[in-house]
This record gives sequence, C-alpha cells and structure tokens, in this order.
Amino acid sequence: MKRNPDRLIDRIRLKMATATVCKEVRPLLRRIQPNLIYANSVNAVVCEGILQALRTTYLPGRAPFLIAELPFRCEPSPRHFYGQQLAAMFRRLKRSAARQNTAVASNPLDRFAPITVDQQTASLLAQTVDAEIGVLPSPYAVRTRRQLVAGQPPQPLRIGSVGHQRESKGFHYLPAIFETLSNLKNSIQWVVQHQNDSDPTTLEKLRQMQSQGFQIELIDEELTRDAYEQLLLGLDIILLPYKPEHYQSMISGICYEGLSQGNIVVAPRHTSVGKIIGEFQPLSPQFDEWTVDSISTALDAAIDSATSLNAAAIQGASLFAQAHGPDAFASAIASKAVDDVAFKAF
Repeated sequence: MKRNPDRLIDRIRLKMATATVCKEVRPLLRRIQPNLIYANSVNAVVCEGILQALRTTYLPGRAPFLIAELPFRCEPSPRHFYGQQLAAMFRRLKRSAARQNTAVASNPLDRFAPITVDQQTASLLAQTVDAEIGVLPSPYAVRTRRQLVAGQPPQPLRIGSVGHQRESKGFHYLPAIFETLSNLKNSIQWVVQHQNDSDPTTLEKLRQMQSQGFQIELIDEELTRDAYEQLLLGLDIILLPYKPEHYQSMISGICYEGLSQGNIVVAPRHTSVGKIIGEFQPLSPQFDEWTVDSISTALDAAIDSATSLNAAAIQGASLFAQAHGPDAFASAIASKAVDDVAFKAF
C-alpha cells in the first residue's frame, strides 16, 4: 500500500510483486482446473497477478471466469496508494486489451469481472479507476442472530477478540487495552481466542492478568464452524483492533459475520472494515489511530452506550441479511448476474 505507482522504483517493485503472485497461482490453476474463480478482497497486485497467471496458463477463450471483489474505497492518504495502484492496473489492462483486440487471439480479459458489494461503492470505485465495476453481495454471514431483551443491558458485557491473532490485528495491544478499561463501572468479561502461533509474550501477560482477577476467558482450541458461530453468539461487542494501514484494501470475515449476527463491532474508521461498519452500524464507535488510547476510547464509548448500540446492531443485522450472506451470494452467482457484472470496458 505504500508503493506509489507514479514513482519508477515503486513501479518496479509492484511489478515484481505481481510476478510473484502469478508464479504462485499458476500451479494452483493447473491442479484445481477451476471453471470460475472468486477472489475475495484483492488489491491491485493480487488481482493483476491472477490475470497474468490466467493469460499464461490457458489457451485463448479457455480461461476460467475471474470475479475479483475490490474492497471499499478508503479515505485518501499521503502514505498509502491503494486507489492509485488500482487505477494504474486498469490503465495497463486497457492497453493490453487494445493490443490483443488487434491480434488473432481472443482477449482473455473478456472473462474478467471486477466487482464490489454494493452500488454506492461500485460507483466510487468506478470514478477512481475509470472503469465499470459490477455488484455482487458478500458471501460472509452467520446463520444465527443474537436475541436481546429490549432495554436490558447484558450483564456482564462480553467483549471478544476472535479469529487468527497476529500483530497487524492488534493482538499485542489487548493487555494494555484491558488495563486501561479496568476501572469501568460496567461488569466486563473479556473473551480472547488465540492459536499456537499467537505471540507468547502477549499470552503470558493475559494469563498473569487472569491470576490478578481480570475476567479474561482464553480460548485456545481450533473451533468447528458451529462452535465458532456459538462463540460469536455469546459476544456483545466484537473488537477489531486492526492496524489501519493493513486494512486499506482488505475486508474481515469476522467483521461481516459480526454485522450479520448483530454484534456491536468496533474497528478502525478510515479502512475498508470501517466503511462496511458505517453502512450497517453508523452509530458504532470507531478509532482513528492505531494506539491503545485511541482504541480504548472507542471501546469505552461502545461500552457506555451498549444498550442503544445493541438495538441498532440488531436492526443493522436485518438490513445485512436482506443484501448479503451465502444465500444471496449463491443466488446471484448462479444467475445471469455473472454476465451482468462482466467488464464491458475491454
């Protein structure tokens, strides 16, 4: 995200990264032999790398259909160049298509469909890349939804950090966040899922805090899908203390699942994750800086307004269910919608 495609050295580095993606994807294509590829939340390097792999692996007209979900456009940043990278990729693809259209071989890009998850986002991205962007719903969702007693604040309030823990997801910040919020009048139960490769220093701090009386539940087992959904059902707030720079062009499955189930979701504001939360939970507090203070302030606000935010989150889940989830996605991708999102600009 820090590579500016207007700088020669960065263009070279981006080209090398794209070539690496192509090299890694080609063996997968040969082994799997897909008819259709759905690439979730891909940045420009991954998208172009897959297209290069398709061009170099298949004969003209034989390539599988590629649906590439481009994430929410984020706030402009002088340090990160996701939008510029996408725009540069589309310019290259258009030039390539123009050259191939004059040749005998058919253009493999006629089976490329760049899409996003709603019309507003598609329109914004289309302005950025000067190309047509289709719309398909997100497949992420859970099958269950939280049931709350109206006006009754949960006791204790269960706040969870779940999924695969790593530094870019803010796992190392959790002990300091818990300590910062330790004097709240609300009763808090912290729930932390972790894995064998999670940072051992952070885990040791969390275990020490348990022995000091902090209400921390550590879950260190690989969960089945049903058990994972039950874990989410038991949470009131899902904390996503993610590094904003890392989520400029990524979406989070946990974010979608939390929205679909009706959890309050707290996350970085100016990111692809923050944009989707803003659509379905516009009142949920979000943080601006990747610091303990900024994350704790947003989480404190969510705790303080948990009763009203819970009701709003349940309403947001109903809206989410109308537009997204596996049923909506399967229905769309099995219908003529795939033809409708095909990229007409090439």
